[in-house]
Amino acid sequence: MTPRLLTSIIVTVALLAACGEPQQASTPTATPRSKEEVQTAPANDVPDINVSSILVTRASFPVALAFAPDGRLFYNEFSTGDIRIFADGETSTFSHVEIFSLGECGLLGLAIDPEFEENHYVYVYFIEPVESRDDIGHPVIMRFTEVDGRGQDPTVLVQDLPNTNPVVCGHVAGNLNFGPDGYLYVSIGEMEFKDPAQDLGSPLGKILRIDKRDGSAAPDNPFVNEPGADPRVFAYGFRNPFDFAFDPESGRIYETENGPSNCDEINIIVAGENYGHPMSY
Repeated sequence: MTPRLLTSIIVTVALLAACGEPQQASTPTATPRSKEEVQTAPANDVPDINVSSILVTRASFPVALAFAPDGRLFYNEFSTGDIRIFADGETSTFSHVEIFSLGECGLLGLAIDPEFEENHYVYVYFIEPVESRDDIGHPVIMRFTEVDGRGQDPTVLVQDLPNTNPVVCGHVAGNLNFGPDGYLYVSIGEMEFKDPAQDLGSPLGKILRIDKRDGSAAPDNPFVNEPGADPRVFAYGFRNPFDFAFDPESGRIYETENGPSNCDEINIIVAGENYGHPMSY
């Protein structure tokens, strides 16, 4: 899970389960240090994590969050399709998207544009319903423009991703993060199809790197010039890369790979690398 910190505040967010149905995450309990440790530890040893504040109540499965430069907290509600804002002690609805809510499908990723103060762009990844079908959904990346706390001008950036698996809506991944290079990175699971994770022509089981303006491939992506490859692919061979984070100093990408069973991983993502799924299981 990508850490987002505010001074002296801990925000607890429910996460999707590694395999199977989403579960509500339990609130972690801080382990207090002994009296001797507190007395001997330097004053700047660690932040005080024994004090927390509840910011938002009655949130319905808040699965992704991001802070705008002005301090407002944007968050997604996985199973309602509501994108919400918390600010000045109040919660309001930023926008709503129609979702296919089944298994691990719903409203997933959220990212604030690095140039938010100028363009007010907010990006979301969600699974939309497919007309006349109740067993599959379709992944979409959409951009909103924030105007006075409301999402305006919804613009679809990516709509050509494969539909979800009709047998089980799992391994969807679906998180968004901006890299220090200004490109939008997207995690896409293999949707329980497995084999496409090794197929460079498929976006499934991949981390994509795209232009935030139109969803096109970054021009220096590793497979841009490879025949038959999806030029948006940055790295491949993933099962369910639910989330990832950029080291603010080095720019290195750390990714969480979910399962199966006790095979969870934390990977350092390198452009063009193959991370082994499904060959490694």
